[in-house]
Amino acid sequence: MDKSWINKPRLSQEYINGVEGFLEFAFFNTDATMLKCPCCRCSLVKNRYREDIRGDLMYYGFLPSYKNWHFHGEQLIGNSTSVEFQVIPSNEEEAAGQSSHSDERGAFEALLAEANEELYEGCTSFSKLSFMLKLYHIKSITKISDKGLSMIIDLLREAFQHAKLPASLHDLKKTIHKLGLDYERIHACPNDCMLFWGEDSEREVCKICNISRWKGKSTEAEGENEEVSGKKRKKKRQAAKVLRYFPLKPRLQRLYMSSKSAENSRNVRLGLATDGFNPFGAMSTSYSIWPVLLFPYNLPPWIAMKQSSTILSMIIPGKQMPGNDIDVYLQPLIKELKEYGMMVFKHLMLQQRRCSVCVQL
Repeated sequence: MDKSWINKPRLSQEYINGVEGFLEFAFFNTDATMLKCPCCRCSLVKNRYREDIRGDLMYYGFLPSYKNWHFHGEQLIGNSTSVEFQVIPSNEEEAAGQSSHSDERGAFEALLAEANEELYEGCTSFSKLSFMLKLYHIKSITKISDKGLSMIIDLLREAFQHAKLPASLHDLKKTIHKLGLDYERIHACPNDCMLFWGEDSEREVCKICNISRWKGKSTEAEGENEEVSGKKRKKKRQAAKVLRYFPLKPRLQRLYMSSKSAENSRNVRLGLATDGFNPFGAMSTSYSIWPVLLFPYNLPPWIAMKQSSTILSMIIPGKQMPGNDIDVYLQPLIKELKEYGMMVFKHLMLQQRRCSVCVQL
C-alpha cells in the first residue's frame, strides 16, 4: 500500500486522496464508528468518529512514525512496524547482545499484538491487555486477595464467554510480567545511614550506628525453629525499612524502542525530582514517603512532562524525610547509570554513535 502521501503537503491533491484512502481502508472491515485518530495531535490516543479523523488529519497532519496501520486493520509484518531495531555487531560480545535483544523484541512484539487485540469483537474501550492491567490495578488498590480475584475471573469467563479473558490469575500475572517492569526490595538502615545492598547485603546491623536491620527484638537466631500447633516453622523476620527501587534499564528500553522517541536520543538528559507526601491522608499522622521521579528532558516539553513519559525510579520509605541522607538512597540509580548507560543506548537505539547520560538535579 502506497503511503508516500503522508509526507506530502496537506493541501495537495495527493494528500487529500491519501486521507480518503486511509479512511476507506480503516473503516472497511469494522462495524466500529470510532477508531484511534492517527493525527499528530491525538497520536493514536483518542478515539474519534470518521469525520473528526478526516478533519484532524487535514489540520494537524498524519503521524509520520505510524508506518504500519495495525490499529486500523493492517497486519503486523516483521520489521514493518514502528518498533524497529538496527544493531550491527562488530564482535562476539555485540553479537551476543544482538541475540538477546532479538529475543526481547520478539517478546515485546507478542505483547504488542495482545495490546492491539480486541477484548471482544467490536470493543473499542478495552484491548485484551488493557483490560487485564485495569483488573490487576483494581486488585492492587482495593487489596483483593488472589483467591478473590481468581473467583472474579472465573465469574467473568462464565458470564462473558465471547470475551478474550485470561484463563486464570496465573495467566494474567504471566502476561503482566512480560512488561518487564518489576522492582527490587533493598533493606535500609532505620536511621538512613546505609543500604544493606551490594557488598553489605548480608550484614545484620548497620556498620555506622550498629542498629539491627530487622523490626523489633529478635529472640531467636536465624535458622532456629519454633513449634506452633505441633508443627515446626521458621520465624520470618521483617525489615525495619525497605527501599523499593525500579531499575532504569527496562524503562529506558520501553521508552526508546520506538523510532519516534529515539530520534533525539544522542544525549539523553534525565531530570530528577522528589517530594514527600502522607500516604494515609490523615494530617495528624506524622509519616511521609518520598517517590523519586525521572523526566526525559531530551523529549519535547509537551511529551516529557506527560504522565506516560514519567519514570518512577524509587520509593523512599518513611516515616521521616531523608533530608541530606537522600544520597544514600540514590546509590542504586547512580550505579546503574554508570554501569549500564552506555550499553543501553549502544544496543537499543537506532544509531551507532556514542551517547551520554546527563542527570539534572
